[in-house]
Amino acid sequence: MAAADEPRAMIEAFCKWCQEQSCDMSRVRIEQTSSGLGLLAAQDIIAGEIGLSVPVDALLTVTAAAKTEIGQTVLNSAAARNRRVSAQALMYIVMLDGWHNPASKWHSYLRLIPATHNDPLWWTDSERQERLAGTQLFHEAARHMAQLRDVYDSLFPALSQELPSVFPAERYTFQAFLWARSSLSSRCFSNKQLATWLHGDSHELPELPALETEEKGLVNDCPAALCPFLDMTNHNPETWLFSIKSH
Repeated sequence: MAAADEPRAMIEAFCKWCQEQSCDMSRVRIEQTSSGLGLLAAQDIIAGEIGLSVPVDALLTVTAAAKTEIGQTVLNSAAARNRRVSAQALMYIVMLDGWHNPASKWHSYLRLIPATHNDPLWWTDSERQERLAGTQLFHEAARHMAQLRDVYDSLFPALSQELPSVFPAERYTFQAFLWARSSLSSRCFSNKQLATWLHGDSHELPELPALETEEKGLVNDCPAALCPFLDMTNHNPETWLFSIKSH
């Protein structure tokens, strides 16, 4: 990934996007912290009061990804013909397109995500060997790297060869998929989490059931979603600090 934009300009663009998406961010503000971007209270928030809210339509889910122009291009491509497409691959492609493409719905959000990560998949083989040899994490890292390679190889370089103007080879690299994978895994909310929280407010969570991915010709291997703005909060499954607003 290329270097990201100037931080303050990115934050301002993202805040504008949040307002356009009808997010309620009046009680919090985004600030740079020692561990990255985070949310600070802009005013006192009393117990039981909603601190922030994000419409379900702002979430990047597998189904939302499948409905994008580039998602449809993937699903209707010759590379995807007579086979089911990995939902992970679809999410990664939409994330990469969104990072580069200002016309993407999630462009301002995705530009906030760091260009590099520090999880073990980003370490060199020698670093993993030195730091993790003899541990379960060493084998887990190898398994995840092999799985990501399989996801990537399922569509590339075939898509770049079939539609080079849409999927330029220099953009859709394995390293770019690694960025998308680490970005998603470090920020996502599970569909189960989202459905549980929404059920508490008597809402239905649209467009997330596994059966929908089956109907769209997708392998249901990505039961998670990106939640812009909410992912700056602590979203441990046992933590109840926010409510999700559905429209």
